[in-house]
Amino acid sequence: MEVLTYYLIKDDRVFAYETMAGNQETLDGSSITFHDKKQITDTSGRTSNIMMANIQANNGVVHVIDTVLLPK
Repeated sequence: MEVLTYYLIKDDRVFAYETMAGNQETLDGSSITFHDKKQITDTSGRTSNIMMANIQANNGVVHVIDTVLLPK
């Protein structure tokens, strides 16, 4: 369950165009870093590319990434 909460950002709905470079707090209290609208780095230094963005869901917005991000 810990890994799943690492993938969720506390904001209600975060669209790719609203994401600025910098850290975002995840639901588990960790953080991920957005370098631009197309890359994310986890706390272990793994970088993931956003392959598809802004997929509407009932309770949020989904962004598909190409690498597993893991909390420390």
